[in-house]
Amino acid sequence: MNQAAQTNLTILPIGAMAFAPARGESVRILDVETVWNHTVYHVWIPQLATVERVPAESLSPAKPTKATGLDRITYAVAAARIADALTQDVLLAPLAASVIPLPHQREQEKGNYAFQVRREALHRLGLPEVRQHRLKRLDDEERAWAAELRKREQILPELQPVILLRVEAGNG
Repeated sequence: MNQAAQTNLTILPIGAMAFAPARGESVRILDVETVWNHTVYHVWIPQLATVERVPAESLSPAKPTKATGLDRITYAVAAARIADALTQDVLLAPLAASVIPLPHQREQEKGNYAFQVRREALHRLGLPEVRQHRLKRLDDEERAWAAELRKREQILPELQPVILLRVEAGNG
């Protein structure tokens, strides 16, 4: 390649996506080296999960892709799901996966369910005055349980000394 043709190549910025026709896929530019008017890119190839050196002549700037109807719908559904979840106190999961709650979340869900069932049972049984008294006691018990659960959620590291040193000033 002559010098005039080499200078007409556009230098692609680091971090940009480029199209590699030889591979038939887009690659991400990680680094650019130019030595004696020859430019070489270090690119990450997503399909192979590898980094390779590619001459500048074999890359072209990636054209922005237009979202198809299905892409737009998927994006809208994901955005709506995230926006809805942010307004509530719920767990999030990818669109095609289920949520696996952490142990403290599982305990909280079990406790909330248990208090809900007990509350529903109290609403059906007993005289109104007795019912109100039992509901009040249940509310107090639930508040105490929630406070204990929040207290246990606090993570405090357990420190165990490995070595103890005593440093004293010497005479000299």
